[in-house]
Amino acid sequence: MLPVNMDAYLQKCLKMESNNGVRISNVGGYQSQSFLENDFKNNFTSIYNFIINCVDEVGKDTQSKYILDNFWININRKNNYNTIHVHAQSSISGCIYLKTNSDSGRIIFQNPTPSQHYNINNNIDGFFGLYWYQPVAGDLIIFPSYLAHSVEPNNSEEPRISIAFNCRRI
Repeated sequence: MLPVNMDAYLQKCLKMESNNGVRISNVGGYQSQSFLENDFKNNFTSIYNFIINCVDEVGKDTQSKYILDNFWININRKNNYNTIHVHAQSSISGCIYLKTNSDSGRIIFQNPTPSQHYNINNNIDGFFGLYWYQPVAGDLIIFPSYLAHSVEPNNSEEPRISIAFNCRRI
């Protein structure tokens, strides 16, 4: 959970929405151009430091060292969503949520071995074809970049705002 006040960062993200964005997995909504690490660090210092600390913890768990490759802002307004995708040429990816609510859509992860769940009791968590998570503002999730995922449509009148990033193992 991000331990900083997000109001100033939310305003920065919303101001960027008028800049040219990209279309990758987003249907509607805004996805910024990628930030280089120093640009992101200078504009989102507290968030950057929090992400670095969390990625370093993942590195301890996996006995690996990761460097941050790129960052981008996602703003999904009503009915906007992200189609299923992976983050190619990365090792781990993540997303920190700056603004969400219970109607702004869940992130859905697809089991990379879907046949695995057929022989297991369906009451056991984690052995399904899909896993979904309802993000809360301040949450940071980190996942393997190869893990296919999507984001449900935002059914809220309020925008869902997040910052995503990719890391590679060195």
